[in-house]
Amino acid sequence: MTKTFNTNANRDIFIGSDGKLSIATDLQGVLKGCESASYAQLGEMVLARGLGIPNFQAIWVGVPNYPIFELYLRNTLLAVTGVKSVKSINITVRNNTLSYTATIVTIYGAGSISGSITPGE
Repeated sequence: MTKTFNTNANRDIFIGSDGKLSIATDLQGVLKGCESASYAQLGEMVLARGLGIPNFQAIWVGVPNYPIFELYLRNTLLAVTGVKSVKSINITVRNNTLSYTATIVTIYGAGSISGSITPGE
């Protein structure tokens, strides 16, 4: 069984209705792990500086390289425990915000995550 901290729309952990820290399990747990991993930027993790997505380098400096961003996102999602494959990734850019939706096949079934990034995030 996959277990991880559950997060709200602001990506913050929270206390559930039972008064305990909310935990995501199984499919929801894997998808929460994918969401968390997709927000890790390259170089920000002190003990794993080579992990993360190069948002700044691939998107916001010079000519945007969306295929590189998608490749890093796909590889990041595939590295999450419980992920079997990434079915699709759709990227849109509007008003200086890159948004994405990924459909992921896990050991518990399929689901999707979405997120967005802006310069300076």
